[in-house]
Amino acid sequence: MNGNAPATAAAAATSLVVTAKQQGWVFRDKAVEQIRAFTGRGIRVLVDYHQDLYSSYLFNQGSWYTGDGALEWVIKAGDYPRESCGICLLWGQNMQTDEAVRQAAYDFWRNRRIRTSAGEVGVQESFLRQAAAAMTHIRQRLPDQEFASVIGFDPFNEPFDGGL
Repeated sequence: MNGNAPATAAAAATSLVVTAKQQGWVFRDKAVEQIRAFTGRGIRVLVDYHQDLYSSYLFNQGSWYTGDGALEWVIKAGDYPRESCGICLLWGQNMQTDEAVRQAAYDFWRNRRIRTSAGEVGVQESFLRQAAAAMTHIRQRLPDQEFASVIGFDPFNEPFDGGL
């Protein structure tokens, strides 16, 4: 790999709402370790929260398709329909034909309010708060020279509208 080529760190956070109490800081510290493994070799890093099809919890166990991203409690609070893509030959067709995936994405962009044990939260605003906290954590733990090799943060991989 070219030392000037961007690398995607496997520093993906897999939740929409993360607090120190719920998840701890472990994933953030691991992200910093992974970033340092690249930057220490002169490789530039793009931190990518790699969600696909919104959440694995929208899919039946053993499904041909799956996603990653939102935690189970976000999906349960959304009360989404069962997985059904119809006749999907390609993975990406889920974004257009799977009603659970579409409704969850729609709710994210509309900042749907959901009830949690911590009270009512907006799905998108909670995600953005968590993403900002993760970015701040990374910045605080990397020396200036290493942080200069972080070329960006992609907080929402492959966004789609959910039918807005």
